[in-house]
Amino acid sequence: MPWGAAIAAVGAVGSAYLNNKGKKTDAGGSTTQDSPQTIAASNDALGRAQTIAATPYQPYTGQVVQPMSASEQQGKAQAYPESALNKQASSLYSQAAGDIAGIKQYNNDSIKSYMDPYVQATLNPVLNQENINYATQRSALENSKAGAFGGDRSALEERSLEAAHSQATEKDIGDAYSAAYTNAQKAFFQDQDKQINAAKALTDVGGNVSRLNTQQIQDLMATGGLERVLGQQQLNFNLDTFTKGQQWSTTQLQPLLQAIAASKGTQTQTSLYGPPTNVAGTAIGAAATVAGAYFTGNKQSQGPDTTPLENQSVQAATDMGNSVDTSLDLSGDTSSDQRLKTDIVQIGYLPSGIPWYEFRYVYDPSRRVHQGVLAQEVLPVFPQAVRIDEDGFLRVNYGRLH
Repeated sequence: MPWGAAIAAVGAVGSAYLNNKGKKTDAGGSTTQDSPQTIAASNDALGRAQTIAATPYQPYTGQVVQPMSASEQQGKAQAYPESALNKQASSLYSQAAGDIAGIKQYNNDSIKSYMDPYVQATLNPVLNQENINYATQRSALENSKAGAFGGDRSALEERSLEAAHSQATEKDIGDAYSAAYTNAQKAFFQDQDKQINAAKALTDVGGNVSRLNTQQIQDLMATGGLERVLGQQQLNFNLDTFTKGQQWSTTQLQPLLQAIAASKGTQTQTSLYGPPTNVAGTAIGAAATVAGAYFTGNKQSQGPDTTPLENQSVQAATDMGNSVDTSLDLSGDTSSDQRLKTDIVQIGYLPSGIPWYEFRYVYDPSRRVHQGVLAQEVLPVFPQAVRIDEDGFLRVNYGRLH
């Protein structure tokens, strides 16, 4: 209770009064008696000071810091990979990846699968008709020319007919395979285009879902931040009212002390209040940060930051599993979304209590080990250090963490 200075001042006045027993000495060295009003006031001041000193400490039991609003909690939940919209977007991306993986390579085997059905459908009828024509011509030749021209002439005609039939068959086969190859190429690339377009459509839909989720998170955090600011103002008012009530007796004592000092010809400057508490101010500042600074960063997409944190002036965590004093001196922000990380292992904590991890980025082919935080865990503690890029992923400004 900030009454120590007031009680000390009262004690000083009381001690002087008791030692001099209401007397005072003027400039000429003569002693005079204080007025009855001054003596009565001094007694009153001593009595009040004793009452104040005897008053037991009464702690403030009300709420001091406004928690996250319902909107902020919803926005936080939607930022996690397990949220419904993030799962939906991830499923669409997975389907698109499956369609792309299913695209066949252009080679003889893939073309053959398109040619064979065409050849069977077009060549067989043509060959059957050619065989029918050949049989008809051979039969007519045998019936009409055998007796007239004799065996030699008949054999010559038969060989000529067979040669013509063989040439016609070869031509039919060649034409069929040529047409089959052309049609197979066309059908193959048409199917590939369909798969590519289907994968692109799924990717576009997944991106729309991700952007919708991002916009909803922004709206929820901005609205929820304002709600928290208003709630924090009410808590500050409640705390201020309680503090003033606790200090009322001391506040009332100050004019009496000043009057006693004036009557004795002295000037007393007494501070009746101790150093102001910074809890309420810090809380309202943190709440205002959500509403005023959370989404004010540069939103131009910078792409994933693949620079290892250990190369960005980060002192490695040394006390694993306990509080870790980690010095951070980073400029800009870093891709820290949990959805972009794998092989995540906790190795310590920042002084603020945020967990510190080792991990690898899913898009890093070298699979280097990095150290840092998860943006989804930073968001509720230091919202001013987190922003969302145009791809819907969270980035963290490590310079704003402690």
